[in-house]
Formats: sequence, C-alpha cells, structure tokens
Amino acid sequence: MRKLLQIILIGILISGCNSNKKAEIKTQSESIKTVQESSKIGLKDNLENKPIEKDWKKLNLERIEKENIIVLKNQIVISDIYNADNQNVIFISPNEKEINQMKERLGEDDFYTVADDINYYRSQAYDFLQSRTMKSYHTDKRFIRFTMKDGDTVYVDTEKVENKWTIILCDGYDKPYSSDIIDLHLNFEELDE
Repeated sequence: MRKLLQIILIGILISGCNSNKKAEIKTQSESIKTVQESSKIGLKDNLENKPIEKDWKKLNLERIEKENIIVLKNQIVISDIYNADNQNVIFISPNEKEINQMKERLGEDDFYTVADDINYYRSQAYDFLQSRTMKSYHTDKRFIRFTMKDGDTVYVDTEKVENKWTIILCDGYDKPYSSDIIDLHLNFEELDE
C-alpha cells in the first residue's frame, strides 16, 4: 500500500511538472505572475479530478472485503486481549517480538527509518481524528474484542492484519476492518458520501 501511495504521489508530481512546462512555453512573453497562476490552476485541476484516488478508494474497499481478521471466541487467548467496548478507532502497534523480527529482516537503520515514517503518518491520523472530534485508542495486544450494537461480541486477530502498524475501525454495526494509517481519511470519505 505504501508503494502504491508513492506511485500515486509521483504521478501527481509528474503531471504537475508537465503542466508547469506547458505554462512556461505559452507564457514566455507574459509576466512571472501569470506563469505561477497557470501552474496553480493545473495543480488544482489535478487535485480536484483525482481519478487516481477514486481507484485507490475502490482498491481499499476490495481489500476490506477480502480481509479475514475476525476469529471465533475459542481461538483467542484471554491474557492477550484488548477490550474495545464503545471504542471504534484502535491504533495497532507491533509487539516486542514483531519489532525484533522486523529489525532482523530490515536491518536496524531501515527499521528506524520505517518507524519514523510511521510516527509521522500516525501523527497525521491523530490530527485527522481530532478534527472529527473522535477519540482513538492504542494496543499492542493480539486480540481485540468489540461488543456490537446488537449485543454480539466480535473478536479481531491482529496477527491476521498484513501491516503491523495499522488502525482497526468498528462502528458497532458492520464487522471491524483495518485501515492503513496513510489512507485513514478514505474510510471516512466513504461514510461522508
């Protein structure tokens, strides 16, 4: 998902650069102010149309449909459970064992680079949630228990989530699902439409 985001951002930057070059060619005899305004209009058009983000939303919804993070009560370990009653935004972090495995796989320097990036995006996600006056919670437990509005209890196994730094969302009506920290806002845009 991170690579997809990078590709999308590179595509937007390239198309923005191309519209800047066209604006410079057309306006060589015009003032610098006109060139700056033209490039702003090109960038604004790119951001407003957002065909790439619409595909991203579709991919996100397809990923959620395929996701299989719900487990039965007899599959959980009681000592490794987080009770998320009346909580609908839970930030997940890797536990110590998972961190050590990532350090071994990535190397210490690369691991800390990834961790720094995650902390930046996590901060952005916290800000986004605060702007919507929503509380968020945090756990490194393997299992999360949600009590649904109809009284059912649903258990999530965080080991089944692909990304070890992620967010579990649950509105109490639909099954819980994961959201990458980077694309958290997409899940809320779906609700707003």
